[in-house]
Amino acid sequence: MLSVTHRSGRDERAHRYDLDRNPVNDHHPLSTKLEGGLNWFLQAGYSTAFLFLKNQLSSHASGVAYYFLLAVGPLVLVVISILNTSLVNYPELTKDLFALLEKFSEQLNEEFFRSIGVLETQVALSGLSLLGLLWTSRLIVSAVQSAFGVIFPSPRARNPLWSNLLSLVLLPVILTLLGLSAASNVAIRFLRDEVEHYPWLENFYDLLLSLSGSMAPLLLIFSLIFLCYRFLPLERPRTWHAALGAGLCTLAILGLKIAFIHFVSLATYNYVYGSLGAVLFLLLWVYLLFLVFYLCAQFVEVAGRIDAIALDRIIALQDGAGGVGERLEHWLFGRSRRIVSRYVRRIPAGGWVYRAGDAGPEIFYLQRGVVDIIPPSDSVETAPIATILPGQFFGEMAYLSNEPRLADARAREETELLIIPPSMFEALLAQSPDASRRIIESMSRRLRQCTNLLARAARNTGTAGSEPTR
Repeated sequence: MLSVTHRSGRDERAHRYDLDRNPVNDHHPLSTKLEGGLNWFLQAGYSTAFLFLKNQLSSHASGVAYYFLLAVGPLVLVVISILNTSLVNYPELTKDLFALLEKFSEQLNEEFFRSIGVLETQVALSGLSLLGLLWTSRLIVSAVQSAFGVIFPSPRARNPLWSNLLSLVLLPVILTLLGLSAASNVAIRFLRDEVEHYPWLENFYDLLLSLSGSMAPLLLIFSLIFLCYRFLPLERPRTWHAALGAGLCTLAILGLKIAFIHFVSLATYNYVYGSLGAVLFLLLWVYLLFLVFYLCAQFVEVAGRIDAIALDRIIALQDGAGGVGERLEHWLFGRSRRIVSRYVRRIPAGGWVYRAGDAGPEIFYLQRGVVDIIPPSDSVETAPIATILPGQFFGEMAYLSNEPRLADARAREETELLIIPPSMFEALLAQSPDASRRIIESMSRRLRQCTNLLARAARNTGTAGSEPTR
């Protein structure tokens, strides 16, 4: 916290609350930086969970899971059609391919694929199944865009042509990339017999197999999620916020996969639901996958405005009822050293907040104490124009009118202020109806005080003019 002493003349005018040169933010010890980072993460995590529930993103995840279920049928038919075309036209590859597949599972043999229609030239569903896949992919991407419209609100509208084109091609491109990743791993495994003839290549082969089987899919998933977070929202987040969210999402998906392997049994689903067990298992997996995806997307959005959220909660806590939620928010936001060092200032009794003629664009919110708005020092009038009480904004007229300060602001007693820079003030107005209402109330109260002051001055002038001349 900064303590501001009473100054006069040029020294006093030079002493202003320059947020970019705040000495509290310079030369932090490592422990303070770690504490600030942890506090930032806790604030972002709490706000993410709150907004995730408020925006009902679980319903959006349910919609995507349903559309994905519709896409399974056309996707299987497309795969069958591709296998038909490739294996029938190149029969010499059939024997080697099925020998490779049987190494992964004995059920993946030629007889199995013939039983489901693969290698049968009579199958002619490729065109219809491709249209079905494109249609369901459009539904899925449209659902994701709709969810992103809730997570990343924007006054702009999407270009319908670009939106429809993206919805038609995005899912097939993603499936193609995933297929290529799997195919590369299969191809590397296929080279095992060849590598055995060259012992010096075995170590390199083992490393390549490990990377292709674990790291390559994770990097691909991270890249796809990062591109979605960075470029799908109309109000695009910062690159490092998108990268952080994509990294958290990738790790969460990996953890979800491990949990599924250890705690969820497909055999149990098949036993309970019969032939529908695999479908319900897949539906549950996709639903949880998109829950994680939307949760991390909300984190990306929150990370870009966490200071505005923190200031909004601090202002809202001014009138809090003191419940469990308010106490938790007070601990997370109200007592945050990171927020205090950036935005909170203390002024002793008689200290100046600003002087008439100052060009500072900051807006002030009074948390504790009393501030008098008084005429400039060269004015005949000395009585306060207005009195600012806790819970009120002031100083916003200089920013809104883009003009210097018109009056002096002086602390009547020890005072604690939030000093809000213009960009943060705009973000606060955009996201918080409560802050907007408080600003309107503060301006109305000051206008009423000025009106009453002018009325008293007019009455005093009239009374003085009516006295007889002696």
